[in-house]
Amino acid sequence: MAVAIFNSPLGGEYHENRRMEGKQPAGRRRVFVQTKTGCVLRTEVDRGDNAHTVKRRLQIALKVPTEESCLTFGDMVLSNDLSPVHNDSPLLLTRNIGGPTF
Repeated sequence: MAVAIFNSPLGGEYHENRRMEGKQPAGRRRVFVQTKTGCVLRTEVDRGDNAHTVKRRLQIALKVPTEESCLTFGDMVLSNDLSPVHNDSPLLLTRNIGGPTF
């Protein structure tokens, strides 16, 4: 399984100091997005981000239009709100029904 870590455009960059080493800034969560082909991408989401924002970032990295993709967390389709998603949560990115898998 391939894992990619993007500093940009998927994740925002921030500067850590020794006290913050290994910790996320307040309101920022790290999530792992897996595609149907097994590719895993790590990204960070801010408190103000929504599912469309995350799909837009993935569109840049994977060249998949946001209107053709679906982001799920467990058995829940994330249409907008990311509040159920916690730090280190796994998300699944799929094509909408009728489109080919990627």
